[in-house]
Amino acid sequence: MSDRTRSPGGIQPTATTRRRCPPPYDPKLPWRALRWNGDGSPVRWDSTNPIRWAFNADAYPKPRQAQLVREAMTMLAGTTGFVISETDPVVAEPDEWLRSSDVKAAEVLVSLANIDLQNHSGKAAGTAAADAIELRPGVHVYRLADIRLRASVLTLGVALHEAMHALGLGHVGSRSEIMYWGGTAQAGFGRGDLAGLQAVSRPIEPPATSSPNR
Repeated sequence: MSDRTRSPGGIQPTATTRRRCPPPYDPKLPWRALRWNGDGSPVRWDSTNPIRWAFNADAYPKPRQAQLVREAMTMLAGTTGFVISETDPVVAEPDEWLRSSDVKAAEVLVSLANIDLQNHSGKAAGTAAADAIELRPGVHVYRLADIRLRASVLTLGVALHEAMHALGLGHVGSRSEIMYWGGTAQAGFGRGDLAGLQAVSRPIEPPATSSPNR
């Protein structure tokens, strides 16, 4: 599994499964954001707006696979308080999707791959990427994400892991978390997962305003 964030410098991958040596993630950190704002807050979605997601019609899942993805999205909506709703399938190429400036169907694209997903360190059960825009100086918000899942190894845990990347969470070093860098067979949130989801689902603070002179 990998997480990829799109920034002015492009998509930046992090650690994935099937690495022999663990990446430099501090196992003491309960959760990790993919990106941080200048004010120290994690980059996140605007919780006042619903997050719409859709299956890619060109890479549509089988019924069981679709059920796993829907279950993951339902779990995340219930845990974060985000309104996460499925829309009609769309036809899209994931990389072009993230570059789009006019997305009307959905903000999150889910594609099922019938071939191995490759990344910088080998095969992965899934990948996710999110594109952020600057809301105001030093503060960014996510606007689009794409999730790609390898059909042959899809589980609820994999669907949750990649969807949590799309919401803004990165890998951690603890095996008790869904966001563990080496993948997990569990389908229940760890304490770090819950803390991270709580952090990325907080409302975005309004800009500071100066008090008028009296």
